[in-house]
Amino acid sequence: MSYLVPLYGSAPSTYLPPPGLAAQLQLPRLSYTAEQASAGQTIYLQQCATCHGENMDDGEFALPLKGVDFRRKWRTSTPDALFTVMNDTMPQDRPGSLGQETNAHLLAYIIQENGSEPGVAELPSDVENLQTLAFPDWPREPGGGLAAGVILPPVPGRVNPLDTIRPVTDAMLIEPPVGAWLTWRRTYDAFGFSPLGKINRTNVSELRVAWSWALPNGPNESIPLAHDGVLFVHS
Repeated sequence: MSYLVPLYGSAPSTYLPPPGLAAQLQLPRLSYTAEQASAGQTIYLQQCATCHGENMDDGEFALPLKGVDFRRKWRTSTPDALFTVMNDTMPQDRPGSLGQETNAHLLAYIIQENGSEPGVAELPSDVENLQTLAFPDWPREPGGGLAAGVILPPVPGRVNPLDTIRPVTDAMLIEPPVGAWLTWRRTYDAFGFSPLGKINRTNVSELRVAWSWALPNGPNESIPLAHDGVLFVHS
């Protein structure tokens, strides 16, 4: 039994968990092995990291698979619910193609990355058995937060470069501005040549990656267009 203890020495009051969580408290806890999680990590990096990110919470195209919000979403359901979503809808370009055993390994890895230690019993790879289990004890959400009645200032707005971008004219296509790349080979003679001279033979060895952006699986054009500080990529 858990208690919430009010301030100033009042008598403790009984804490009543949400209905879904209360039902979970009656079920045995799910277990997985370190071997399953290790296999799941290999599969995740091959099949899932492109969208969800290598760290599970840094993907550009899919929701995080770990963290407070993820645990809050799934902690009041049994593991079969998450397993079914994985098995029926992932990967997005080939739903259901990985198979139940592979998804069990992936689920073990997800559970591990959310802070649960492995056990000696393997994670089941079928919905029927997963329905009889509860998620393991995930880390509790941190306390604290804003005091009641506090009003935060508005979030500073971000400048959208598309608000000030200029329309591309026929004259610009014939003779592109120095820093622009408006067609596939930049100019109609298809030379693919940039007149910019800041990078030359003396400093090209000093170039480093400044930023990168992962494109989703599928056909991609190899040369982006550049105009007024904006890159356009077909994907």
